[in-house]
Amino acid sequence: MLQKRVIQVEQTASRNLPLSEGITFGSLVFVSGTVSYDMDTGEPLFGTVEQETEQVIKNIQRVLQAAGSDLECVLKTTVFLTNRTYFDSMNAVYRKYFETKAPARSTLIVDLAADFKVEIEAVAYISE
Repeated sequence: MLQKRVIQVEQTASRNLPLSEGITFGSLVFVSGTVSYDMDTGEPLFGTVEQETEQVIKNIQRVLQAAGSDLECVLKTTVFLTNRTYFDSMNAVYRKYFETKAPARSTLIVDLAADFKVEIEAVAYISE
């Protein structure tokens, strides 16, 4: 029987939020919406949209690796931006990580907690 498993990256500082960094169910990995923060200290890392996007994707990669997956296995992402003018800048960084076989993606313009410019959530699979 398939079971839900909580993914917690080792050494990740607790942010005291009622969510899991990731969940696996069977061979699927669901990564919670991730903002730009230092996973070791829990401190927010505010910066340009390029800097935040870079940190967000690195954080997602750490969660995926803790689950036994990687960025190459990402099937779908949802990107949340606080300003539509950030779209091209976010894409410039995003494209570096998803050069070929880019995952399906939705991009929304939203208000985010604190002063973050970008948040990304992901769904991936665990390669056998």
